[in-house]
Amino acid sequence: MKTITFTCETITPMFLSGADQNIPELRPPSIKGALRFWWRAMNGHLDLKDKKDEQGNLIKGLKTLESEIFGGTEPAQRSKVIVRVSHSSLNKSSNKLNGEKVHIEKWVYDRIVGKEVKRDIPIDLLEYLCYGTYEYERGKGNVFTREYFLPNQQFEVNFIFIDNQYVQEVVNAFCLIANFGGLGSRSRNGFGNFKVVSSDIDLPTQEDLLKKLKKGNKASFTAFSNDIRIFKTTLSFPIVNDKGIKQNDVWKKALSKLASAYRVSRSSLETKHTYNKRIYIASPLIADNETHSFLDRHSKSFFLSIIEENGQYNGVILYLPYLYLEGNTNYNKKRRENYDEFNTKFCELLLQNQLTEITI
Repeated sequence: MKTITFTCETITPMFLSGADQNIPELRPPSIKGALRFWWRAMNGHLDLKDKKDEQGNLIKGLKTLESEIFGGTEPAQRSKVIVRVSHSSLNKSSNKLNGEKVHIEKWVYDRIVGKEVKRDIPIDLLEYLCYGTYEYERGKGNVFTREYFLPNQQFEVNFIFIDNQYVQEVVNAFCLIANFGGLGSRSRNGFGNFKVVSSDIDLPTQEDLLKKLKKGNKASFTAFSNDIRIFKTTLSFPIVNDKGIKQNDVWKKALSKLASAYRVSRSSLETKHTYNKRIYIASPLIADNETHSFLDRHSKSFFLSIIEENGQYNGVILYLPYLYLEGNTNYNKKRRENYDEFNTKFCELLLQNQLTEITI
């Protein structure tokens, strides 16, 4: 059996929990679940089901291969990789994130004058990205309903391989989590990001991974294909200042910049108080206390993350398009065309809002 150890460090707040949703907990199942997701994304070019070639040889499909590596129930199979997590103690908090703020004008009902009035409302860009992890309390504003793990803390992840033939696939999937994903709630919005500080093996670079995975046609689920795109903030944020002192909160600047570009681009898709296009970015879309979606859930095809490059933090957005509504009862040709059109338009808007596209 082969064992690989990764020493990792949190970059952005990590909303993770175990059986008790109110207690932060970093556990192997969270990492295993993320590994499964990114492994599937790596292999979107494979058929989901087993099939036979012209000679009658069995070609294993995506579901069979996933069960062989990570375990399954039909038939019952043991995972070929054991995940263990260790750390001395991860500090946690439920304090406000205090990110950069933008101001919007909004009509609100004023009980004193007895009518709606226009008010200037500040929006915390970090709270904008982690919507759903807090509740509004009168007099206090948005209050987190559960604690999160703080940035700049280290933990170890150990992979024990029962079958060494899957080592590189699992390592690549873990690198994708570190580069483009994250762990826990709101990981698509730049939370739960971490970096690999050291490991027992040489790791593929982000560029090499993307070149290897940019292949094939779009899958029926979020996955790599020839159509992937990646964007990066034009501004970088040094982790160490001019005096050689580490800036522990610099991630806030990087994520706020990314949040600003994402928010402005999303709002620019259509005029205010109309929601015909934004629902194709992600659903459900809740605005003005109403749900404006025909799907119960459609996770966006855009993955926001903060990565470290040359001692600086950069904001990155990875776009993984797929065959929208494939196999869904809500499918029709027009909706598929809308998804493609509006997500492509969203990409172009990102380029107009201080992001640049990286050539793969």
